[in-house]
Amino acid sequence: MGQDSLRDGQHVARYYDSNTRRFLALGGGGRSRSIHRALWGPGVRDTHAAANYINVLIGDAVDALGIDSDFRLLDFGCGVGGSLFALAGRFPDARLAGVTISGDQYKLARQYSGQLGFESHCQFHCGDFESIDIDFQADMVIAVESMVHSRSMKAFVENAARHLKPRGNLIVVDDFVVRDPPLNPNDERVLADFRAGWRLTSLTTVPAFVAVAESAGFVLDESRDLSPMIRLKRPRDRFIAATRPFLRRLTAVPMCANLVGGAALTRGTRIGLLGYRWLRFKR
Repeated sequence: MGQDSLRDGQHVARYYDSNTRRFLALGGGGRSRSIHRALWGPGVRDTHAAANYINVLIGDAVDALGIDSDFRLLDFGCGVGGSLFALAGRFPDARLAGVTISGDQYKLARQYSGQLGFESHCQFHCGDFESIDIDFQADMVIAVESMVHSRSMKAFVENAARHLKPRGNLIVVDDFVVRDPPLNPNDERVLADFRAGWRLTSLTTVPAFVAVAESAGFVLDESRDLSPMIRLKRPRDRFIAATRPFLRRLTAVPMCANLVGGAALTRGTRIGLLGYRWLRFKR
């Protein structure tokens, strides 16, 4: 996949329109409507709890920061609403909103919201989080595994700032390149597979992203490495890694591209090239 196609504003929408229902069916997070990374944190005993653990951490951050119970939270890259539904259950007085660029995810989020009885708590918008302008000023903006899809990190953080109240918080949970340059050819191949497979246009280092966020008026308040909570030796990961040379020829097919990207992510994390980071900024 060429760089021009990766810069197409709709490539992420097409990717998630094609893959979301499969993610929900096969990824282990179907019950929680989660398509985020499973985290095996303290006390986690099953795949449902692992899929929901990132939402536990976000809720814990709300409590630790002493935010009022009727807070407002905006999810940039909300998928089918899994994080918002988990937070709505934990914080019934909160008002929550989500943005997804995928039309299929938007339809599913609204469907699930009705089924769960959260219509009065959660609102959803279909659009590009770099430019969307909604009438919602949040105490907290979250972006879980979505910032790396932005075509412009600067546009992403600036729009987050526009939708945050003064002294609001931005939480970004995502994959970052954590190995110092120069990178060897194998590292570059892993990153190329990861970018192409998962349609990533802003895979970067933590310092580089922090610098962009600071230029938009944010101050880094907390940084955590969540990588140790990820399980990297599942049988399916070994199978995908073995078939990656064949799948690499089929990255135009969304399902094959996802498998190639996932194999690259697993390898990159195992060799210390990639890390899964929690970054919380104060505006």
